[in-house]
Amino acid sequence: MASGFISDNAVPDSVSPPVNGVFPHIPAGLVILTYWVCRVRKWKWAIAVLGLLAAGVAIGRFYRRAPEYGKRIYRIGWFVSPPFEVRGADGNATGIAIDLVNQAARRRGIALQWVFWNQSSEAALISKSVDLWPLITVTPSRRKVLHISKP
Repeated sequence: MASGFISDNAVPDSVSPPVNGVFPHIPAGLVILTYWVCRVRKWKWAIAVLGLLAAGVAIGRFYRRAPEYGKRIYRIGWFVSPPFEVRGADGNATGIAIDLVNQAARRRGIALQWVFWNQSSEAALISKSVDLWPLITVTPSRRKVLHISKP
């Protein structure tokens, strides 16, 4: 037997690849590829191809996974500030800022609960009564106590 090769009788021809029932958590295609690696003469190339395929699957699964925000509901504060934030006929928050934030959250699968706050936005955030506030004036004193993202 030459170095780097598997002989033809390393895996008998009567052996078929185990597909069903042996390892149900492993995809059938991977089991067949593993069987093929045992049958091929240039096994180093076959292992390299199998490794690249496994890496490609792992990378693909990483990029195709859905964002995981969990089942958390973010409390977002608001007070009457026409036309950005107003009380609708049903008493719920509505307005330009509300609609924009709702649409962005819906696109990303983020659940929001709008909380009316009649005091300052700074007080609501510091007391942790809300998690987010859509419109806030950035001041040096607020930067010291709040995390304010860049627009």
